[in-house]
Amino acid sequence: MNILSVYFESPQLHYFWVVAQTRSFTLSAERLNISQSAVSYQIKKIEEQLGGVLLVRDTQKRLTPAGESLANSYQVFF
Repeated sequence: MNILSVYFESPQLHYFWVVAQTRSFTLSAERLNISQSAVSYQIKKIEEQLGGVLLVRDTQKRLTPAGESLANSYQVFF
């Protein structure tokens, strides 16, 4: 599955990008106008679709190399 097909199938890529920018599920949820648990769930779903971990779930929500690549790709396309 490529980045564009993920984007057009759901808003999950945008949710991920917001988390990548804010480094916070809570702040991302506020910006997206959805619950924190919904953000967390959507990130988990995109990780399942892409077959890899995108975020290290610690206090800083650090991006993995795959997460960095995806965030950078999102900025290029959108």
